[in-house]
Amino acid sequence: MKTLMPVLLLLVLLSIMAIWIGGMRFIVIPPIKAAPDGRTILAANVRGMNFIDSPTSFCIRIGQPSPLCAAMVTARLGTTATVIARLPYSSILHRLSGGEL
Repeated sequence: MKTLMPVLLLLVLLSIMAIWIGGMRFIVIPPIKAAPDGRTILAANVRGMNFIDSPTSFCIRIGQPSPLCAAMVTARLGTTATVIARLPYSSILHRLSGGEL
């Protein structure tokens, strides 16, 4: 059991590194009036975003914190990103992304 734990930890770390190096990102879209459930998306081919990110935190980083900017970033993701998995909204990941307006 003691030898199994370091191996599992190494596998988890290698998996996270492979996802990050492969250009995959967790994009957290918070609940809004148009989409009250919110969504977490595992996407590839996303340029300029952090490993765990949200449209609102991206807009805050570029100096334009507004709902219009977040909507434009979400629309850009819809046309350029390759969605690998659609997951339920995670408030923990949203807090990690730093996205609060």
